[in-house]
Amino acid sequence: MAMDEIKAANGAEGSQLQRMIGPLNVTQRYDKILKYILRKRMKGSGKKFTYECRKQVAEKRLRIKGRFVTK
Repeated sequence: MAMDEIKAANGAEGSQLQRMIGPLNVTQRYDKILKYILRKRMKGSGKKFTYECRKQVAEKRLRIKGRFVTK
C-alpha cells in the first residue's frame, strides 16, 4: 500500500498526515509496518530442511486423535 493510497483511504491531505497513532505519526507507522512485513517475508523464505528418517519414525509411532501416545 503506497502513501497515496493511504491518503485516499483516509481522505487526508498533507496536514492531516501529522495525526498521531500512539507515539508515531501515520508515515512513521507505515514505514515500521512495511519494515516488519519485509523482515517476516525474509525469515520464512530460507531453505527448510526435511529429514526423511524423522518422517519415517513419526509414521511408525502410535497415535490417538493425531497425537503421539505411549503404550
